[in-house]
Formats: sequence, C-alpha cells, structure tokens
Amino acid sequence: MKKEYLKYIFLAIYYFICITFIYIAFRLDTYPNYGFSYGIVTGNIPYKDFNQIVPLFSSFLYSILLIFNHSIIVYYFEQTILLLLMSYLLFKILDEKAWIPIVLLFLPIIIPFAYVLFPGYNFILLLELILLIYLNHFNKSDKLIGLVSGITIITKHNIGIFILIVSILYVIKYKKKVLNRLLYGLLPILVFFIILLLYGNYYEFIDLCILGTSDFMKNLLIDKWKLSLVLISIVIMIIKYIKDKNKNISYYYLLVYLLIIFPIIDEYHLALYLMFYIVVYLYNSKLKIKNKRIPIISFIIINIFICSWILLSNTHFNRIKIYSYNNYEITFMEKKEKKNIDELNKYIKNKKYILFSDPNMVIFLRVINNDKLNKYIILFNGNLGSKGIKGVLKEIEKNNNTYYIVDTRINCKGKKGCQYIEEVPKYVMKNYELVKEIDYYKIYYNKRKGEI
Repeated sequence: MKKEYLKYIFLAIYYFICITFIYIAFRLDTYPNYGFSYGIVTGNIPYKDFNQIVPLFSSFLYSILLIFNHSIIVYYFEQTILLLLMSYLLFKILDEKAWIPIVLLFLPIIIPFAYVLFPGYNFILLLELILLIYLNHFNKSDKLIGLVSGITIITKHNIGIFILIVSILYVIKYKKKVLNRLLYGLLPILVFFIILLLYGNYYEFIDLCILGTSDFMKNLLIDKWKLSLVLISIVIMIIKYIKDKNKNISYYYLLVYLLIIFPIIDEYHLALYLMFYIVVYLYNSKLKIKNKRIPIISFIIINIFICSWILLSNTHFNRIKIYSYNNYEITFMEKKEKKNIDELNKYIKNKKYILFSDPNMVIFLRVINNDKLNKYIILFNGNLGSKGIKGVLKEIEKNNNTYYIVDTRINCKGKKGCQYIEEVPKYVMKNYELVKEIDYYKIYYNKRKGEI
C-alpha cells in the first residue's frame, strides 16, 4: 500500500512541476480556459460576457477551487488532481501497462504528448472517456454510465452526443439498460439548460455554440504526414478489432473520438487522439508487464524526457524570466514583453479598452487588472456567433470612449489554418485615431464629435 501512495506522490510532483514550470511552450489554450473559469467565479456571464464555444461543465469543474483563490497556480493544482485521477483509472484498467501512456505524457518531441498535460475541456473529455472504459470494464451501474455519457455532452457537445448514442446502442438489446443510460444521460443536459435559463443566456449559447460554429470550418488544416499517421492507426485498429473476439465498447468510443481531429489536424489534436488510441489499444492488448522495476524505469525515462527538453530548449529558457502579477504569481515572459505590458498597463489604467491579440495575452491582461471579460478575448473563426465579423464590427461602432489596442505581431501571413480574424483590428486601424504606440502595441481611440 505504501508503494502505491509513493507512486502517486511522485506523479503528483512531476505533473505539477511540468505544467507550472517546464512545458510552458505546450500550454496553448490554458490561459483562455483558465479565463473562462475565472470569469464564472468573478461574476461574468458565460456567452454574454465572453465567447466560450463549448458547454460549461469543464469551466465549472475547474472553477471549484478558484472560488477560494483566483490564482492560476490553484488552476494548475486542480489539473494535477485530475491527472492523478486519470492515472488511477489507467492503472485500474491497464495494470502496469498504464506506465506506457503515463510516460508518453511527458514526451515533448516527435509526437508532443506533453500537450495533453494541460487543463481544458479537451483534457476533460479524454478523462471522461477513460472513466467510461473503467465503468464498463467493472460493470458499474448503467445509471452511472449514462450520467457520465451525458456529462460528455455538456463538456464538448459535438462529440459528447455521439458518445451517449454509442453508450445506448451498445446495450440496445436490454430495454432496462437503454432506459437507464438514456434517462441519466439526459439529466446533465437538463441541469445545464436550467443553468442557462438562470443566467439568462440561452439564446447566446445557441448563437455561439451552434449557429456560429459554421465559421470554424475556415480553420481547416490538414497536415499530410499527421493525416497519414491517423489513417495508419485506424487501419491497425480495424485489423485488431476484426481479430478480437471480445469487441468491447472501447473500440466504439475511439471511433467517435476521431472527431477530435476535425477540422484541425495539428500536433495538439493529434496528440489527444493518439493518447486515447494508445489507451484503447493497450486495453485490448494481451500484453502483460510483470517487471517490478517498471515504476523506477518509468521515472528514469520521464526524467530523460524532461532533461532533454530543457537542454533542447536552452535558448528559449535563456530568453525568458519568471515574473509575478496579480493572479499570475508565476508567469514566464521576455524582458521586452514585461516592459511593454507594464507601460501598457500604466496607460490603460481606469480606461475602457479592448485588446486584439493572442487569446493568452488578452486573458492575461484582463485578469491581472481584475477587468471584466469581453467578447473579443478569442478573435478566432467560429468564436463570434452567427453574425460573425459583421456583428463584431457593428458592436465596435456602437462603443464610446473606448481604447483599442492592436498587437501588430499577430497576423496570418504565411500561416496555414490561421484562426485569427485580422479584419477586425484592420478596421480599427483604418477608421480610428492612433493615440499611442508602445513598441508593437498600437493604441487607437474611437473619437466622436465634440470630444477633445
């Protein structure tokens, strides 16, 4: 028993250190996802005050401890707990084979599974699928399986709906099982819509998460070698499925999970898909690991990955330093960026402003200043609702006494599958008065008649 505790203590330390200090280059949507949870606990109304395009389960889940402290370190601590839960489930369904996906989580190169370490709705969906395999493996209550299947819908609705369908169709011969999975699967959805009614943002949810996501197809990105890797993995799994006499539900969950790479097949989504693929493959494999030294070997391999990444990223780490801001007690940036942000903060203090930049920077600036979130935090295709760019420009035209900060570093020139909508900042730069420049930050003001 002591060895079991020791294993999880070591994993907790490694998870927390990696997501807080080391693999910062892999954080991707960490700040926006943190911002959604931060927005909820600070009184912002989802879909009205900020443009989240997935249901609220993951944001509410991550907001639990943020109620007591808004620090992003608390957010990382929550993710550490969830990673430990995932590890526990993996050991339960894979035994010592679980070390294979756990070790791969720390891989930063070739296929950078390190992306999977970071918090957000995509990670929560992966965790829920592993939980569903666990529940089916140990023949847990159909009510519980239905409930978790329903939760996947309020985590990421475009995939979750198919997960619930698979959970029901798998037991279609048993009326009682079907009824239990269906009724308890609908329960989370009912609760979610009650929450929307209480918030008064039912229409905004429909607009952002359903009507407006057609623009998301503009982000289409198909990398040929990544697509080839996906196709090869599918062929291998089909062969394995045909040979397998016990065709359990994990195969069907994996089939549904293919949607995670659509329409963007990049390193991040590939890592998510392949991580679950490896779990399903090992779950259906007859491979057994009996070597008692496997935990020690695993930690050695993990250390090799981490040390290799630090050495390979030496120039990157030399450029950045650790700084502390409100709610971001540990943040990494270059000296130049630190200077620009401090000067920018000084200028916009007590002013109404909107920043057009990378979502990570937009969230960062608003959170460190305790500012309310807005609809421009993610200026990406598919994140603006059914009215799209025209709707945003109309809202901008209605704004008064507003300063617009354009981060001129952000552009789509020469970038495949770029999601950033350049038309909005270009409109501001063309139609409003430039009042100040702070290096690559240009600040504009929508001056009206009679204003000085």
